[in-house]
Amino acid sequence: MAETLELPVGWTPASVLVNATGDAMENIFDIVVEWPWGNGDSGAEAAASYRASGFDVPEPKTKTYDVSWLGVRVKKIAAGIDLDRVFKITYRLDANYALYQKFTAWKKLTSDVNTSGVANTESALGRVKVVAPGAEYNSMSWLTPSVESAEENMVSKALKNTTNLVWTFEDVQCFNVSTPKFKNTGSGKAMEYTCEYTFGDVAYPFYTSANGVAHNHKQA
Repeated sequence: MAETLELPVGWTPASVLVNATGDAMENIFDIVVEWPWGNGDSGAEAAASYRASGFDVPEPKTKTYDVSWLGVRVKKIAAGIDLDRVFKITYRLDANYALYQKFTAWKKLTSDVNTSGVANTESALGRVKVVAPGAEYNSMSWLTPSVESAEENMVSKALKNTTNLVWTFEDVQCFNVSTPKFKNTGSGKAMEYTCEYTFGDVAYPFYTSANGVAHNHKQA
């Protein structure tokens, strides 16, 4: 009589991996730019996201200092936050230069190369948000756009029923926009340019009163 095969009780490592919480994916995110002059162009808002190559969230680091006694040195927490309040975003250059013109118009508020006009104050401040899903989702979680709008496909709209995480940067100034770089190559490739931003306050997820910062920006 053949022996009965005894199946293992409980999950195997493979089962644990398959049934584990989904991983956060680096390519599922949106960058939402709120322009200093208002958000009248939703197409440009979407383009500022799908033309962006990515976003590195600035890292707030706790400062430390050294104390010593009897040949022993340890680090103690200092009363300070080390945060470089600048970030860069690289974009694919659209053939009509439409989005590029918007960033140039923002940058022009601080310096105009044609007139040699300069500024000694922030004359127009906007807001930048980075939005990413903060929970699991599947293919059925994505809502079908109800209108013909690129903006409807952004994470904040398409995953409306999923918890989203938002990194908010307040008092943002676009102070540098790189110029086009032309090359005489065989096949060519999509051109890119980089915008540099400075910011004031921030609201990061998981910290106290996350996303509770709100400002009235100085308008152009």
